[in-house]
Amino acid sequence: MLFGRTAPDDRGPMPRLARFKADTGDSFVLEVSPKGPAFLKYDDSGEVWALNPVPGPKGDMIYKNDVGEAMLRTTRFGGLTVFTRDRPMGIAAAIEGGAGDLHDLLVSGPVAMFHVLVQASVRATRAAGHKVEFEAKEIDPGSEPVFADAANLTAQAFLRVDQRGPQGHQALARFGRVAFLNGRPPGVRIVGEEVRITVTPELGFAGRPSSQRISQVLFRR
Repeated sequence: MLFGRTAPDDRGPMPRLARFKADTGDSFVLEVSPKGPAFLKYDDSGEVWALNPVPGPKGDMIYKNDVGEAMLRTTRFGGLTVFTRDRPMGIAAAIEGGAGDLHDLLVSGPVAMFHVLVQASVRATRAAGHKVEFEAKEIDPGSEPVFADAANLTAQAFLRVDQRGPQGHQALARFGRVAFLNGRPPGVRIVGEEVRITVTPELGFAGRPSSQRISQVLFRR
């Protein structure tokens, strides 16, 4: 229904890296790989989603985020469907053109990392209504980009929870510190008043939890 009666050979294979535009007008960049996760970034968001491919019916591939939600579906003929909260049944998207490497978005260097931690702490503090410290003591040289990305996503998660109203405010009142740890697998857990974010730098964008996963843990504690 989404792609009409287009013949299979009218569509080429999915490109490795390209910009797409959904029927709703939303644009995004998608990077796929025959091995490993795909990466998705909407133009109006600073977050890059790491999506795990899961085989679907009729040769389709379904890409899910780290909380198990389907965000994309591709067909073996190059068709693409995007799933959003507003359109859970999916909307068609078509290639709009080329795109730059998503990994260029990552912040690098210890000085930049320090500034990211400070700014992320300020954002989380504003959302929680009290001081929330961000610290990362296990950063090896070269791993700063993924840790910085994790810090930004954690601050974004605090804002998400704050937007849930009184229940969100109550949830955030419990936390006073966020610690970023080097380990495997990437994840998030709560220990007392501390939020612990495990980062696996060698996995790139797939080496940190998404803002959605972090916000779910913050809210459900």
